[in-house]
This record gives sequence, structure tokens and C-alpha cells, in this order.
Amino acid sequence: MDKIIGIYFCETAIVDSRTNQLSLISIFEELALPALPAVLAKISLVIILENGNPHVSDSEDTPITIEIYNNDKKLYEQHSRIKYLGKTYARLIMQLNGLPIREVGQLTITTKTSSSTEKKELPIKLLS
Repeated sequence: MDKIIGIYFCETAIVDSRTNQLSLISIFEELALPALPAVLAKISLVIILENGNPHVSDSEDTPITIEIYNNDKKLYEQHSRIKYLGKTYARLIMQLNGLPIREVGQLTITTKTSSSTEKKELPIKLLS
């Protein structure tokens, strides 16, 4: 059973080619915007999954669906597949360009695998 162990929304995600270490730059805990509607020009979404089945072969992959909502309005949906390649975890790093934000409230990222669903919410507010 796959387990989602982290969902991060940040400005930039960097993977060191020598050490394979992941650096998340400017992690968003909330979005403070000067006015609405707004467009988030460049944002990285990082999802880390743990392989709950040690018998999965390197050739097998896990389907994953990512949905992003502004309150109840769906902004984005992506279907993808993840391979563990002999590791106990896998990373999915996506760069989103031009994500529209139309309302204050919540930005919700929902990540679904065949055995796990996880949500992360970020408050959206206007700068005063």
C-alpha cells in the first residue's frame, strides 16, 4: 500500500545531481496576494510517496492523480505514474506555470493513489 508522506508547495525544488538530496526553496504555508484575481506565475509541487509493497518490481508503476482546487473550483488535474526503481520512496516534482487564483479561502491539493488519498490546504488571503 503506497503512502503519501509529504506534499509541498514551494517556489523552487532542486535535486542535487551528485547526492540526490532535495532542497525546497520558499515553501508556501499560505498565499498572501496583493489583489484578486491573481496568477501564480511559477510554483513547484513536490509529492513524496513511500512504497508500502516491498515486492513491487522496478518495472511496475503506481498511478497517481493530482487535483488542485481554489475553494470548490478545480484549477488543475494531472494523471501520472510513479516508479520506485528499487527504492522505498519516490518523488514527483511538478512545475506549474500560470495557476489562476480567483478567490480568498483555501488552495487545496489532493493527491490520490490506488490505496491512499491525502489533502494539503493552504490559506489564501489578501495583503492589507
